[in-house]
Amino acid sequence: MSRSSEEVRQHFERIEGSDGLHVKFKCNIGACATVLTMKKSEASSTSVLRRHLASQAHGMTEFLAGGDISRALENAEQEERKRARNGLAAFGFKSSPAPVFFKLKKKDQRLVTVMLESYDIISHLRTFNSVKDTGRRVLKRVLNAPFASEEGCRAMIAHWLAEYLDSLKTELADVDYVALTTDGWTNYATDHFATITLHFMSRGFGLLQSRCIGCVHERDNVISAEVIARDLDARLTRIGWNVNKTIVAITTDEGSNFRALVTRALRNETGRAIIDPGVICVDHMLKTALEQTLRVADGVRDLFDRCNKLSSICRSTRSIKLMLHEAQRELHAQDNDRPFPCSAVLPVLTRWGSHYDSVARLLSLRDALNQVYGQLAAAHGPDNVRTVHGAKYKPFCDALLVNFEWANLKHLETILRPFRSLITLAQGEYYATMATTWASLITNLSSLDPADDDGPSISTFKAEFKARCESKFCVNASGEVVMSRTAALSLALDPRYKALDILHRYPILREFQQRCLLEEVTAGLNVAAPHPDLIVPVPGPQREVVPQPDIDPAFLSARSLQRHGTGAMQAMIASVPMLPLLQERRVSPEELITAYRATENMACNATQEEVLNWFRLRKSDGRFAILLAVAEKCIFVPVSSAPSERVASTAGGTYTKRRVRLQADIAEAIIVAHEAKRRIARRIVQMAPDLLRELLEHALIREGAIDGEAMDDAVSESSDAAAAEEEQRVDPIESDSDEY
Repeated sequence: MSRSSEEVRQHFERIEGSDGLHVKFKCNIGACATVLTMKKSEASSTSVLRRHLASQAHGMTEFLAGGDISRALENAEQEERKRARNGLAAFGFKSSPAPVFFKLKKKDQRLVTVMLESYDIISHLRTFNSVKDTGRRVLKRVLNAPFASEEGCRAMIAHWLAEYLDSLKTELADVDYVALTTDGWTNYATDHFATITLHFMSRGFGLLQSRCIGCVHERDNVISAEVIARDLDARLTRIGWNVNKTIVAITTDEGSNFRALVTRALRNETGRAIIDPGVICVDHMLKTALEQTLRVADGVRDLFDRCNKLSSICRSTRSIKLMLHEAQRELHAQDNDRPFPCSAVLPVLTRWGSHYDSVARLLSLRDALNQVYGQLAAAHGPDNVRTVHGAKYKPFCDALLVNFEWANLKHLETILRPFRSLITLAQGEYYATMATTWASLITNLSSLDPADDDGPSISTFKAEFKARCESKFCVNASGEVVMSRTAALSLALDPRYKALDILHRYPILREFQQRCLLEEVTAGLNVAAPHPDLIVPVPGPQREVVPQPDIDPAFLSARSLQRHGTGAMQAMIASVPMLPLLQERRVSPEELITAYRATENMACNATQEEVLNWFRLRKSDGRFAILLAVAEKCIFVPVSSAPSERVASTAGGTYTKRRVRLQADIAEAIIVAHEAKRRIARRIVQMAPDLLRELLEHALIREGAIDGEAMDDAVSESSDAAAAEEEQRVDPIESDSDEY
């Protein structure tokens, strides 16, 4: 019996069962007298006893790892006293709000309860069932108040959604162009979903914004191009973006329904048009290119299969897993820079970065894996480790990589690392513009050129991967340009890359970029009233004249001309050398583009805010008004559908197996409100009664829902309008009864 099992059993008193088939264990920790009944055949196991002690210790990890039980229980008691002292501060309250809460009027108490419970529902995606939900019960103990009604919470969430959509409609009043991202999926109940996010930039190169505008749920219909076009039109109309307003692009994956959406369905179903229908999600394209490459690159595919098998064994074989954990602990003690703990992961087919993550994680475990193999060889002999314990250790030993395979894996990780960084940039929570992404992509493709130290398998992989990336991002096998028009214009106009010939390796792309830019500038120059700065003087034709000496100089005066008549004036004009006649013409598109490229450039590592400031400073120069208008139309277009995929993750947490019958409108309200929860948190503080406002503000700041400085500004700006709004505001949960 191990030492940890003895420590577990010393906290229990064994009692033999009367039937002889069962045995009972009575807990003797403090006032706990829980009796656990087990089968006699299972009495040797301490798993049930450990779970009971862990529940008494509130899940202390030290005990679960086999540490000192007394210290774990002492820490648990301290944690319990701390929770009691803070009033079970699940919402970050610095002190219990119950005394202040009961000083409020009944209506204000009901409003605060519903607001906090509704915020808990949208923030943590909890259920409306207050009996089953732990978080709702904690909130009840914090406020020492009855639960809010389910109807009240639904009404409050619907009220927040309406306020959010109204504020979004106000924001879009100062916007000329928008872009969309979409993502669709099917859940385990074969219901079809699609999420829609809106991206825009306020007029005059303002802030880049991203907003969730809806989640489509079709129980009966498949998410076809026509269905999503109709639902998309309804949600755009709901926020005031009518048919006559411009949609620049829709960034989607390679799904046929979404590709049909951006090519024909949206125009046919709703009359809306998209300027650039060719924007495809970068990370989806890279994932597809990598999967296609692994099918044909035999050497690298076999290496990936070995890595996946090794990761699977390390995760599923308990003895190997424990030995690997202990080896990592020893290596971490020698070098603190080593990650600990670090487990092997398997790649996820639907995520591009997971292939790189699995390779990088396995490389970080190389020394620990070799140490585990050394321990097995020392214990059983290097020749017997694969035979004596064949069923247990042979799969691990067979899957373990040898030195040259580790070297190839390291080389492969070096090749994929810049593409993983590109995906991280494109999937970030903040904007990665078209120009930045494409400049990085073209640069990374140049790193796939063959090198002298490449082995046969690596050379094949690089050549195949480069060919597939170029066919998906640059030029396809038919010689057609697949680069989107928005990407070409963004590269040409971004001040970080306009002077750099990024596309010099692809002459057909450079020609396509120049043609797109000339078309935009020519269309801008053909307006009826061009800007004065685009008009330049042109010297007219000169003619040779012969002066006549018999003309009196007195004729040069205007009075003399009037007195002597037209003949004298003609004689004077013929005798005086004439200056060239001046004409006017518009600047040619080529001249305008050359002048723009000659302006000040920015460093490639300049931030997005610095780039926007650069554009704002050039607004006063009338020469570049056309080019700045083109930049304002394309600079904000996202390169990845990751924003919609993040909303899809929220939807996955909302539509759980126990909530499959959740109504579509309520679910959509929860999902959209969850994406706007920081704005809703600020709204809660503004709507709260004065007595409780400070406590709520501190609680939401400690929870990270709002920023303290931003909240101070928002409260100060809205303080004057709060009184007037209070008289006109309709309480969504107001009723004639004070019952909850």
